[in-house]
Amino acid sequence: MGILRLSGINIKLQVGTKEFFVDLLLYHRKLQCLVAVELKISEFKPEFSGKMQFYLTVLDVLVKLEEENPSIGIIICKSKDRTVVEYALKQATNPIGVSTYKILRKLPKEIKKYLPSPDEISKEVSAILQKSNLCGMETNEKIEGSKQTEAKPITPKEEAGLVEFRENVIKKIPLVMSFKKMDK
Repeated sequence: MGILRLSGINIKLQVGTKEFFVDLLLYHRKLQCLVAVELKISEFKPEFSGKMQFYLTVLDVLVKLEEENPSIGIIICKSKDRTVVEYALKQATNPIGVSTYKILRKLPKEIKKYLPSPDEISKEVSAILQKSNLCGMETNEKIEGSKQTEAKPITPKEEAGLVEFRENVIKKIPLVMSFKKMDK
């Protein structure tokens, strides 16, 4: 079992009459704290730190248990200007880290071994769909050319199937991230 546990994806935070969504919410078992992760497709902007401060405050007030430590924030951006990051975080009251990501054309071998193959994912999805009959049809039925109809509310059975599907898929795909340490 790893040190970081996935608590949720796109977690809703209700503040007053407004809703806000944290991209990823993790739990660090050794530090005993929530870790909010925001994923950005652009260069780091100073306003990202303000948004993260807000999320961490809300998590600490509304979600964190009394015995847990204060929440930590991680902002992962396409790129960053170190000086802009330093000014943006200089007076931050909660711990926030900023890192960058790199998109690779080919998955590194050392990571590939931890991920299921496309066939394994397909078999798992098919098994879950057949078991719960989520779509209300056999999995070998064609959907092409089907007439678009108004969406119906999902039944409790369908909702349970979706929850099971999400949990099984998340179990199969480990969270693989590496963060570069910021030089001091």
